[in-house]
Amino acid sequence: VAQVFEQLPLALVPEKAAGKAFNIFFALKDAPPRSLVLEDGALRVVPGKEGTPTCTVRTDAETIVGVFTGKVKAEAAFMQGRFSATNLTDMMTLNQVLSFRRIREGARAG
Repeated sequence: VAQVFEQLPLALVPEKAAGKAFNIFFALKDAPPRSLVLEDGALRVVPGKEGTPTCTVRTDAETIVGVFTGKVKAEAAFMQGRFSATNLTDMMTLNQVLSFRRIREGARAG
């Protein structure tokens, strides 16, 4: 889990992130919680809760790693009740500003 979250800032596509912001809190059932903060064109991963989240994601470590590495479809996990988010707009923005191909390549390399 930690390795995948650490790679997220490397997957940011700066031109797609311009003018966008979010603070997504990942409340993981079986791993330490993390926040993913996009502001001023930069993406930061922060242990625990950072400020006031604009979205809270509730899931388990296996599901979120699967979503970020492309092994699990987020829509399917959502429909199966394995994944919930309080702000779908933030989740769509996250999907737009990251290159999941870069995450998958990093997961294979690590």
